[in-house]
Amino acid sequence: MKLFEPLREWMKRKSSLFWGIFSCGYCFGHCEPLDKIFNKGKVWELRGSNTTVRGKIALIESGAKQIRGTCDLIDVIPGVSIEKLINNQDKHLAESIECVFSRYKVVYVWVISKWCFVLYVL
Repeated sequence: MKLFEPLREWMKRKSSLFWGIFSCGYCFGHCEPLDKIFNKGKVWELRGSNTTVRGKIALIESGAKQIRGTCDLIDVIPGVSIEKLINNQDKHLAESIECVFSRYKVVYVWVISKWCFVLYVL
């Protein structure tokens, strides 16, 4: 994503550790889903778009300018049905599945694993 390009270039010059975290440019943004990843075992992130990115991504809280951690994005499941989400509520931890389908025309599941907590203020 071009939005993160200046930050990625700066991190690449400053630190190889943080360049590794920012190398793909994707991130999750809200506090509640991040807490569910770290504290409740959330492994499915529900999104309205597909991605071809695989590997380590940064977990950044929107507006807080904090890297909360990293995880591996290992797969994307496209076009998930409401029945599949109901049967796998323990994986995505969404409180309102109807809300998900009202927000997204097509629901994609981004499958994550190997999260690591890292707190770094940008």
